Amino acid sequence: MDYGETYAPVGKLTTFRLLISFAARNNWKIDHIDVVTAFLNPDVDDDTLFMELPEGWPEHGPDEITVVRLRKALYGLKQAPHPWYRHINAFFLSLGVIQSEADPNLYI
Repeated sequence: MDYGETYAPVGKLTTFRLLISFAARNNWKIDHIDVVTAFLNPDVDDDTLFMELPEGWPEHGPDEITVVRLRKALYGLKQAPHPWYRHINAFFLSLGVIQSEADPNLYI
C-alpha cells in the first residue's frame, strides 16, 4: 500500500526544557492546549481513501461490504499526522510568527 506522506515533526524535549526554564526565570505564565479532534480538522490529502464500515452500520446484508470515502482523517490512519501538521503550521504562519530552523514545532 502507498501511504503517501506520514511524517509529522514533534517538539524536541530540549526545546520544551528551554521554554520551561525561560518561563520560570522570567515569571511567565504558561498555557497549554490540546486539540482533541486535531486529525478531524484538515482534509485528507488528494488521495482517494476508502474505508469499510464496521459491522452493523449501516445495516447491510451478510454478503455486502459497505465502503465510504474519507474526506477527513481519522485517528489510526497512517496519513493523519501529516495533514494535521500542514494545517496547524499554515495557521501559525498566517499569524505572522516565524518557524524555528532548529525545531520545526517552535514558533517565535
